[in-house]
Amino acid sequence: MDYLGFRVEYSKLWRLAYQEAKVTAKRKRFTSIPSTIALMIIILLGISVSPAAASWTSEMFSNTSTTGQGKTGDFYGVAADGSSMIAVGDDSTSTFGQISTAGSSGQWNFEEDFNGSPSNLVTPNIKDYEVDSLSCASTALCIAVGTLGSAIVYNGSTWSSVTDVDGGSTLTGVSCVLASTYCIAVDDLGNAIIYSGGSWASASSVEVGNALESVSCVATTFCMAVDPTEVFNFNGTSWTGLTIDTAPRQLSSISCGSTGFCIAVDRSGYSIRCSPYCHPSTPWIWSTVTVDSGHTLDSISCPTSSVGSCYAVDAGGYEFLYSSGAWKAGVDIDSSIQINSVACANSYCMAVDEAGDALSCTTAASCSSSTWTKTASIDSNSLSGVSCIYVSTTDTFCLAIDLIGDYLTSTNGTWSTPAIALRVPTSLDLSCSSASFCMEVGVGGEAKSYNGTVWTTTNSSVDLTHSWISVSCISSTFCIAVDNSGNGLVFNGSSWTIASLGSGIIATSVSCASISFCVAVDSNGNYNFYNGSEWGPNSSTYDTDSFAGISCPVGGTFCEAVDTSGGVDMVSGCGSSTCTWTPRSSIDSVGFTAISCIAASWCIAVDSNGDALNSLNNGITWASTLSIDTVAITSVSCFSTALCSAVDTLGQSFTFSGTWTSSSWSTPTAVSPYALNSISCPAANFCVAGDVESNLFTTDQLVTGPLFGIACASINECTAVGVSANLMGPIIISSSNPLNAGTWSEDTIPSSLYGVSALYGVTCASSSSCFAVGTSNSGGAILSSSNGGVTWNEQAIPTYLGGISAIYGIGCISFPVRCAVGSVLDGGVSEGVIIYTSDSGVTWQGEFNTPFGGMLSGISCTSTPECVVTGDGNGYSLIYVDDSLTGSSPSESTWDYYETSDGGMSYLYGVQCPAVSTCIAYGWTSGQATIFVNTAMTTTPGTTWNVQEVGLTGLTYVSPPPDPTSWYAMACYAGECMAVGANNASPAYYPESAYGS
Repeated sequence: MDYLGFRVEYSKLWRLAYQEAKVTAKRKRFTSIPSTIALMIIILLGISVSPAAASWTSEMFSNTSTTGQGKTGDFYGVAADGSSMIAVGDDSTSTFGQISTAGSSGQWNFEEDFNGSPSNLVTPNIKDYEVDSLSCASTALCIAVGTLGSAIVYNGSTWSSVTDVDGGSTLTGVSCVLASTYCIAVDDLGNAIIYSGGSWASASSVEVGNALESVSCVATTFCMAVDPTEVFNFNGTSWTGLTIDTAPRQLSSISCGSTGFCIAVDRSGYSIRCSPYCHPSTPWIWSTVTVDSGHTLDSISCPTSSVGSCYAVDAGGYEFLYSSGAWKAGVDIDSSIQINSVACANSYCMAVDEAGDALSCTTAASCSSSTWTKTASIDSNSLSGVSCIYVSTTDTFCLAIDLIGDYLTSTNGTWSTPAIALRVPTSLDLSCSSASFCMEVGVGGEAKSYNGTVWTTTNSSVDLTHSWISVSCISSTFCIAVDNSGNGLVFNGSSWTIASLGSGIIATSVSCASISFCVAVDSNGNYNFYNGSEWGPNSSTYDTDSFAGISCPVGGTFCEAVDTSGGVDMVSGCGSSTCTWTPRSSIDSVGFTAISCIAASWCIAVDSNGDALNSLNNGITWASTLSIDTVAITSVSCFSTALCSAVDTLGQSFTFSGTWTSSSWSTPTAVSPYALNSISCPAANFCVAGDVESNLFTTDQLVTGPLFGIACASINECTAVGVSANLMGPIIISSSNPLNAGTWSEDTIPSSLYGVSALYGVTCASSSSCFAVGTSNSGGAILSSSNGGVTWNEQAIPTYLGGISAIYGIGCISFPVRCAVGSVLDGGVSEGVIIYTSDSGVTWQGEFNTPFGGMLSGISCTSTPECVVTGDGNGYSLIYVDDSLTGSSPSESTWDYYETSDGGMSYLYGVQCPAVSTCIAYGWTSGQATIFVNTAMTTTPGTTWNVQEVGLTGLTYVSPPPDPTSWYAMACYAGECMAVGANNASPAYYPESAYGS
């Protein structure tokens, strides 16, 4: 059975979020769930209709072919305009919000669901890449490929934007046919992707189950690719494979000088050659010889202009020449530095290494000896690939790419300075100050900001040669970052400035409590303090171990730092340049990886063993260690004492919600195929996480659980309210075209409203003026918006009304006079309360508490003015009526109450007064949905309430039977009413063509 829209089996989950005093045993339906669970009523304003007799019929949700989309669960709110209906509710798990619509034909269709949680991170919304291969067809066409299916094209002067040509897989190699517009790229899933005439084709499978390591093309009808043991030939139409190497040697590179000459090399120093036949249509002749015993051959180049010659390089700085049918002895051309790539055109070769150096030879004699010319430090980063084109007898063009996405060009060995082609291979940290501002930092001075929709590069000129290790943001106009070379960087909202942290400070983490209170810690146990204008002198060693992380709660005056040996240090008393450090004893035998504190009374530290620890007293003592993961936890971020999220080296995330027990941590959820190394959660319904491949993931902004209420100023302007799926924050969504899926968007909830935990009702007088009501950490909550839901502000509830624990409904008499109904705790027992405002919500006043206890759930007002309120009088339904309200000062003495004679335990969830003379109350009676109708409100207000329906029996239904067990909401327009609710298995819709008798 459903109670107020939630099944009994979910009561334990919801009780964690909404604690309220136990109700008496007499109120049986509430003994299993907290009484603050949503009571939702939709109020439609300004409707004038005339009643007519008719009967209620049933309609079931029709989209039964779509599993899980609205078929099960409950509907809590409905809005109508006479020809169309919009209903809101949840799915069968009470986890996701759902919206459905119906037209004049009565056909209901699933429109949209809203799902997600901080432990369920979703699609990457920004991609940065590592370059794995490069090839040039001419000076006007070069292609670089890398991680996440990324490909960029160089036209001789500029690079194209990044294109994902492979569905996010890693592209491991690319080769272009000389003097053409034809290239082929291969990936780590065994696929090949053809680039021809300026566009990419779809990926085609070459080898299932193995990564292709390299590819070489000499014609559009002849390409060779290798996986760890096999070679594959492409004839322009299909691929044919042959095993040529022995595991575990692993083929690493292949190059072809012609259709009858190719050489592949492997990671054990062997080469495998095909000649004179390399087509599978003729006998393949492959021969294996040892070239560089025991070493990795990284790259090979066989220029087409001198068929029969090849140049290979290894990880030890050696070059090997194949000529006249044999390999020559290797020569050290790079003083034992690893050479990553080599490219040759005619008798001109260029090699690049991991130190950012370039090496060239210009004649056959020099290319076969140790007399290569070394141009040192053309790049401060490792150069990963190079490709060269023979232009003329006097000109050779080369292009090189480094690991952070910079590129360089050379003509005859004169290199340009590095310029950005694409960035960045590795994201290292991120920090969010709100759901609409985050900053991500990484290798090569990477710094990107997020505005709630897109990521934008914020740094193109400062500290581009170092890795930015950690970042902390207070707002969109203030962030602090530290790099791996002893620098601190400050972001002012538009640009970065750099300053030294001091000799010996190589920071590992930084955190800011304010714009004048930031602390950086390093791998040697040192720290440095930023006072708002400059970094103080570096400290002496305060910890004998490397600091792993530091957290300074925003607005506080202290920090907690953890080290890699399991120690904790508290930082406080920071002056202009120094701080007081209070060391703690080691509390973790494994070693910490990260820490997050939101106050002195709440810190969580995580370690490399998958454990978490919690402190409630400035880190002095720590709660027992909880094992929450099987691998190292890399980062943790807390939004509140009841909501934290963490990520690990398996690319998983998980969330803490509740008390300090293992069961309060969710099961790890896969987010990325790569290790996640950072997470930041500035809101209850918003987190951002980053992985080691620079993928950034955000939680779905529409993170709703059940949607409890909906109000429409017109059929094209609707607002719905509910609670986030993690039960820790409100959700407000709006639509300017609600009858079409995909048009709902989340309204902005400022950080000042993060104490609001759920919203149960909403009413809108116009497209710009709305009120929403619910509950917060301190009691009832009232929010208002004067700009159509763009922003919401909390209304102040007077201190003497502070006992209000929740507000369940809101209705209008006439603007600006409003009434709201809610619940207070009096001696541990819930009692209903009505509060009102006569100045558009600037101030609120209390009106009365119900004489019989219980709770009030719904309110509807007409323009007479007259208001009707429904509720529960400890086991029987109560209806309160005031037919003499003056627009400014409602009085408790003018309210009359009526007990419905429904013959059993009951509860009225709401009321709708579509006309001055008619009001309809609805809810639950004796286990069945019940409707009470009064059509004589103007003559005998509230005295005559007739039972219209108790369930709907005697009708023919599809299985399962749709008899409603509860009515949760109703909307009426022009003589038409629609009620929504739930039965034992499915949502139910019941239209009434008139009010009935």
